[in-house]
Amino acid sequence: MWKKGFDSHWAISTTVRCQHRCLYCYEGERRGQQDVPLEQTKALLDRAAKEVPMVMFLGAEPTMNPHLPELIHYGVSRGLRVGLSTNALRLADWAFLTTLDKAGLDFVEFSFSYPDALTYTRVTRHKPEGFRRLLKALDNMARWQRDLAANRQGGLFANAVVSGFNVDRLDEILGRLTAHLNPGRFVFNLLRLDVAPQAHDASLRRYMQVSCAKLRQALPAFAARAGGVPLCFSNFPLCAMPGLESSSNELCYRLNGVDVKQNFFNQGQMDPLPLGDLEKTSRSFDWICESCALSSLCTCRGLFDHADASPEHAPQPLRGALPRALGAWVRRQEGGRSVLAAETPLTESGWVLARLRAACPTDRLLAKSSARWAPLERGMIGLYDGERTAHLRLRRDDGARGHWRLEPAVPAQTPAWARAAAAALAAVLRRLPAPPMRCLPDPTPRDSSKTTGPQARPEAPPPLEDPAFPSPVTARWARFVSGPFLEQVRRAALREPALAGGRADIVRPGAIRLSGPAGPDCGEVVVRPASGPKSLGVICGPLRLQMTWLGEGGGAEAWLRAFLAASSRLGDASLPPEARRIDAFLARVWKLYGGVLLPRMLAHGGLSGGWVSDDGLELEMLRTRGQSFGITLGRAERMERPYASGDGIGLRYVLPEGLPDKTRWMAVIEAYARRLATKC
Repeated sequence: MWKKGFDSHWAISTTVRCQHRCLYCYEGERRGQQDVPLEQTKALLDRAAKEVPMVMFLGAEPTMNPHLPELIHYGVSRGLRVGLSTNALRLADWAFLTTLDKAGLDFVEFSFSYPDALTYTRVTRHKPEGFRRLLKALDNMARWQRDLAANRQGGLFANAVVSGFNVDRLDEILGRLTAHLNPGRFVFNLLRLDVAPQAHDASLRRYMQVSCAKLRQALPAFAARAGGVPLCFSNFPLCAMPGLESSSNELCYRLNGVDVKQNFFNQGQMDPLPLGDLEKTSRSFDWICESCALSSLCTCRGLFDHADASPEHAPQPLRGALPRALGAWVRRQEGGRSVLAAETPLTESGWVLARLRAACPTDRLLAKSSARWAPLERGMIGLYDGERTAHLRLRRDDGARGHWRLEPAVPAQTPAWARAAAAALAAVLRRLPAPPMRCLPDPTPRDSSKTTGPQARPEAPPPLEDPAFPSPVTARWARFVSGPFLEQVRRAALREPALAGGRADIVRPGAIRLSGPAGPDCGEVVVRPASGPKSLGVICGPLRLQMTWLGEGGGAEAWLRAFLAASSRLGDASLPPEARRIDAFLARVWKLYGGVLLPRMLAHGGLSGGWVSDDGLELEMLRTRGQSFGITLGRAERMERPYASGDGIGLRYVLPEGLPDKTRWMAVIEAYARRLATKC
């Protein structure tokens, strides 16, 4: 299918309107922009006809543009193939879809990242009815493709953004699609989540973003089960999709001279869309990528821009030669041979790292120790022994031979268990020759305020990640969490039989690491004041708990009960000022949620999570059998058609399809609805 220039196109944004407000969308950053006038868009189509074979209308949401049928017809009249990139909600209207077809619509690229209605509402912040409209739109697109567009060149392309919401449920998403569409007649395109860094706080980004290690596990396994559905992948680094490299859109475009232009951020001008992100400044993890066999092919490393300094988030380079089949495929492409012939320049630290990995593989125990090592951010090395971690810094030795040495990331703070491992690694390092003269000097480290991991916090205790807290409040809050609150949590845990043998320890200011009761059952809770910026969390009285649970046992529910009990025992005297200033509306919600809903939910075997803001809470109740339902408690005047309301609080709910004990859960919801009938 690939030949020079094939798929070159212009992506033309015509409107800033959209029915969705997706959590990871960049649309909110396009401040001050308006819908593009009709004549201006036609002028862009005139120019496009002279350069590319096709155009694609995008949004925000192109179907919100009342001139869309006219624009499609005009583009076709200029000899262009014309398609849409849409959320597909309006395609649930068959009459509207046939209008677009009569105008000459050639292909449709639509978003479908949702295994169920609850995930849809959480991601898009749209009404649950929207999910039913999407399913109707799938039926309409299948009918359009079968009855009206059989002779068109294009087709259907389903885009799914891979995030923490759905990475473990890709099979369910594909199952939804194949239940409505012909499996052999649509392409399933998986996109890497590109979190808008200014739109969310750190806790929400951590929840949504999927690590490189998780992608390496999930993507090939999913591809093996996809059957006859064609798959492609967008914006993933190649090391995150082993065995699927030839399905990378960016790699295929790059090797075959495909050009794409867009006007998303500059509406009156078509700018080249970089096929990848290597044009940006140097990255903290680039020294790991330098010696990778895929380095000359890989252009999408943005996954590591905001990555935590841990092995699961770091790149996984391919050492040695390219796999034979991949190398042969690359050479068959238009520009494959020239790309393979290009050499990736090594920096001095990258050269040292490559030789250190060859002499001392990261998957083996270091001599005379039970620890392993892994490269992290540029110049940083981690030592790992079970759950214990330590960090070292790789420094250039200014002596005559120009060798390198290891030193503690925090001066004089290498723990005793890590000293033997550090000495063994340092001994290997001393035996390496100095980097050759052809190596490039290391880039200047980026501003540490924009990075994560040890490089960003080498000496001073790290501040809380929420920029809304000034430093004096941060220190006071950290003392509160590590002192009175942690003490109450530990006391409450002693009263939980399920937590026998469990541990609660401070891992960084404001964050508590939970372990047990079972070995792999562990998690982390970031403690914040309840009144603060919108973020992932659970309200417990004056506190907001941002909980990430990594195990599969029942420890999460037991620990949540312990935190609930600890929060209820906090007196005003022990609270920092920022925790005493809880928003009046959230205080009323807490009386309902904390006093009635949360204990009852925990007694029924559920675990809560959700978003907290000054508008209220969007809660997800997860049951042990995998079924889920969600409840939103928000300001009644801002809630469209609440199921129940009282004292200014509105309630909505979402029940999953096929819930076996729907009657039981409806009884729980009714109990909360009756509670709203009285003053909270």
